[in-house]
Amino acid sequence: MTSTPNYKLDNAIKLRAIITARGTGGEMSDFEFRLLRSEFLDDPSIKPYLPRFVRDNVDGDGIGAYLKDVHTGGGAYAIRRQHIAQAFQPLLDRLSEFGAPVDSGISATLTRYNAEGVSTVWQKALERRTIDPEGAITAARTLLEEVCKHVLEDAGQEAQDKWDLPKLYREASSLMSLSPSQHTEDALKRILGGCQSVVENLGGLRNKISDAHGGGRKRVRPSGRHAALAVNLAGSMAMFLIETWDVQQAKQAVKDAKQKEPQDPISYKGVLLSSRKNYSTEIDGMRRIVDELSPEISRRIEEIWCDSKAGRTYTVCIRDGLWVPEIELEVNSAILAACGGHNGIYFEGDGPAGTDWDPFWPEED
Repeated sequence: MTSTPNYKLDNAIKLRAIITARGTGGEMSDFEFRLLRSEFLDDPSIKPYLPRFVRDNVDGDGIGAYLKDVHTGGGAYAIRRQHIAQAFQPLLDRLSEFGAPVDSGISATLTRYNAEGVSTVWQKALERRTIDPEGAITAARTLLEEVCKHVLEDAGQEAQDKWDLPKLYREASSLMSLSPSQHTEDALKRILGGCQSVVENLGGLRNKISDAHGGGRKRVRPSGRHAALAVNLAGSMAMFLIETWDVQQAKQAVKDAKQKEPQDPISYKGVLLSSRKNYSTEIDGMRRIVDELSPEISRRIEEIWCDSKAGRTYTVCIRDGLWVPEIELEVNSAILAACGGHNGIYFEGDGPAGTDWDPFWPEED
């Protein structure tokens, strides 16, 4: 049997998925359908296994008409779905070869990440699983090393040359709060601990039975199923890391955008709130500060001003004739409760001139 690169298995699964969507009330891209269809039609060793109705129809309208003839009325979607699955099974069996299909989502995720070396190594791992199991296991480990290094690089951290795969994974996972020690829920700790074990064992498998080291006459040589296991595990972990990093990057982008979102000064519970640049996050923070103050103290405050340049440095202006010594302590406590700390508090207006509090962050104690 001629070996077929298993990225074609991914595309066969994708072709089946878009046809299933078309047959169960969804949309199907004619461009994507034709592109996938032509890939299999152009391969003489694969074309006979392509479902006949795919070979005979060139667009979504033709596929839709065919599937309507399969069944209409009650239960049509379930019957069409089963028909499509049965029709595609010979093609999937042909492409699978050793019964370990690859999740097409992995290829899509790695391609979308668009990091130099990642997709190339993944395709190499897929293609070698049957014809070169040892090389596939080496590529599986290299894939995870590449992903971890790219994540660290994206975060502005440099991986050291001496770091092995387990060390690279520990650094990258810690950066994304994926280390078991960073969580308290038992179930989540076990899952993340399992992920860590997978990575460590992939490194061990590669050292023992891949082509990375010589092994002599008694060397254990991996079979296709060993390579399939290693590649699929590595691909799943790589996808998990990339998708987690993408989510964190998206959240950070939203946070950064919100921090720079402007907002005009406001009067809140009788206190004017403003800042050097009037960022909405600063105004919101001062609103929380006022909420922490007692009505007896907040009525004595005319304005709270935040210095955007210094960051969490506050100037509190007291109304004429309303200074009381308790203001200092309560304002400090309110800022700690609302914002976690500050870079200095200055009091102006009525009261002792030059009264201020030094920067204070509780975790520094």
